[in-house]
Amino acid sequence: MNQSGIFRILEGKSFSSLFDNSKVLQNTINYSKISFVKGEPIYFFRDNAQHFYYIVKGKIKIGNTNDEFKDVIYQILEKGEIFGESALLPSQQRHDFAEAIEDVLLYSFTNDQIQALIKKDASFSVLLLSSMSSKIDEIETRLASLIFKDSRTRIIEHLLEIAEKHGQRMGYEWSITTCIKHQEIADITSTSRQTVTVLLNELRDNDIIHFDRKRILIKDIERLKQQI
Repeated sequence: MNQSGIFRILEGKSFSSLFDNSKVLQNTINYSKISFVKGEPIYFFRDNAQHFYYIVKGKIKIGNTNDEFKDVIYQILEKGEIFGESALLPSQQRHDFAEAIEDVLLYSFTNDQIQALIKKDASFSVLLLSSMSSKIDEIETRLASLIFKDSRTRIIEHLLEIAEKHGQRMGYEWSITTCIKHQEIADITSTSRQTVTVLLNELRDNDIIHFDRKRILIKDIERLKQQI
């Protein structure tokens, strides 16, 4: 299948459009609903990979632990996203850990249930492959950033990334209404919460951004890029 054919299949498709439709799930496969409280592990590194997850509510972080026993966070995922894809692979062993950042509700699927869904809806398999490919690219970019870039650059680039992913453009400004805590930025950029707070305050003092508990407003994205 060529690239344009893949785009046609994916047009209007998302995991939310599938998994938020309970009738689709009920008519296709069985699944479980499970919840975790803030700070609770969902699975550990080297656990048996038995389940694949869809986030109905809340946020989770995916990462690993380095030789200095410090957590390295690859991704922070939220409502509408999937994780635990290693359950679909032959190794059947986790190569990362997953932990709830806040209270979460998940749909949990076994390998057999996902295989049944793939057979029932061919577009799901294309969506799944596209998602896994994007995650690999994102993780590779994240690791390269940790190796080659300083903390200031990593934080600013993450602000630009979440603006592109979650922001709403209003002229020169970008409004990010997804609740993003300073600690989450610190986790994903392998910095400290204090470093993040100091830099965000500096950017606010220079009238480049504004932030409160509900949103981050990038007042001029070009000026923010120039801070790198």
